[in-house]
Amino acid sequence: MTKSHNQITCPKCHSAFSIDKSDYALISQQVRTKEFNSELEKKVQSELTKSMKIKENELDHKYQKQILEKVNLITQLRNDIKLQEEQHKNDKKQNNEALEKKISNLEKIIELNDSQGQLNIEKATKEKVEKISKLENDLKLLAANHEIILNNSLETKDKEIAKINKEKDQIKADKKIAELELKQKYTLENTLLKDEIERLKNHQPSLTKDIGEDFEQYFVDQFNSLKQVAFPNATFEKDNILIDGTKGDFILKYCDEEGDHVTSIMFEMKFEKEGTKSKRKYKKFFEKLDKDRIKKGCEYAVLMGNLEKDSDFYNEGICEIFDYKNLYVCRPQHFKQIIGWIIKLSRKSLLDKRELRLAKQNNVKNDIISQNMNIFREGLLPQLELVYSNRPKFLEYIDESIKSLSKLRALYITDTNNIETAKNKLSQFRFENIINNSNILEPGKELDKKS
Repeated sequence: MTKSHNQITCPKCHSAFSIDKSDYALISQQVRTKEFNSELEKKVQSELTKSMKIKENELDHKYQKQILEKVNLITQLRNDIKLQEEQHKNDKKQNNEALEKKISNLEKIIELNDSQGQLNIEKATKEKVEKISKLENDLKLLAANHEIILNNSLETKDKEIAKINKEKDQIKADKKIAELELKQKYTLENTLLKDEIERLKNHQPSLTKDIGEDFEQYFVDQFNSLKQVAFPNATFEKDNILIDGTKGDFILKYCDEEGDHVTSIMFEMKFEKEGTKSKRKYKKFFEKLDKDRIKKGCEYAVLMGNLEKDSDFYNEGICEIFDYKNLYVCRPQHFKQIIGWIIKLSRKSLLDKRELRLAKQNNVKNDIISQNMNIFREGLLPQLELVYSNRPKFLEYIDESIKSLSKLRALYITDTNNIETAKNKLSQFRFENIINNSNILEPGKELDKKS
């Protein structure tokens, strides 16, 4: 560039133009500032380069020191790792031994559990089978006992029936004998009555006249003679107790050899002397006698007397009055016969009642046995049905237990295989492999790279 006070030429286009002093001073100032900045920049760059080299040397020294420390640390770590590896080998050996021992113990425990579980299953199955067998045996025993009881009951029943039939046959025989005796007696009595009638017609003294002087004493004497021979347990006593202003003459009571009451008879004696104008009728005494019998609790009532002497009905012998319960009329000479007949009839009735009561008791016993067997059957059979219904479930539970134990065994074998795999992998483990595969630099590599 050419300098001129009034004119300046462009270095690119070489054109000249004029400027005044102020513009020139301004351009000169700009030129000087640019050169100063350029020199300043160079100087700063030089100083910066020097400072960077100094810093680099300092850092290099520092890093060299750190690298040396790292190398020492790595050496120390390697020594520690070797020690740890030795310690780990010892620990691993001990752990392996403990692990093998534990595995062995677990195998023994599992085997023991397997055998114990099998034993428990077998024991439970055996107990259940024994319980079912015991219940079946008990049921068979109870059925056999029930059959024995029924057979005994039937045998007893057959014996009782045979006894009753035998007694019936005996009663029939006795009845025939009694009928024959009664027929003979009636024949004799009829003969006596005919004789009595003939004596009355001929004005001869009669039996009625002879006993008329002490009518009641006659019956007492007749009863005493009968008691000594046939009925020692009978009593014949005067009725002295008034009830509602009335009473009978005599009450006969009879008990059997066992002391059980057989029968009782209310007696009313009506005597009419010969030549009496007022002729009384038996009928007027029936109602009072029946009421006296009921008040005194007697089963039978008998009107003894010599009224209505011309009556063919009363002269036949023992006459039953059907309008009243158990009411009879008879002549004095039939006193013993009426007592014997009523007592025999009552004994038969008592025997029938005893047999009926015994039969009822046996029936009650049989009913009780049957009810108890029904209760037992109703109580036992549902339980047995439950036992039998539970047997499939029981077998199902046993199968499920076996399956669970099989799964447990398979799981144990899997765990054992996993432990073996872990043992194999653990035996191949080395700390050197971890160190060699890491990003830790060996000593000197960084320095070689820097250099």
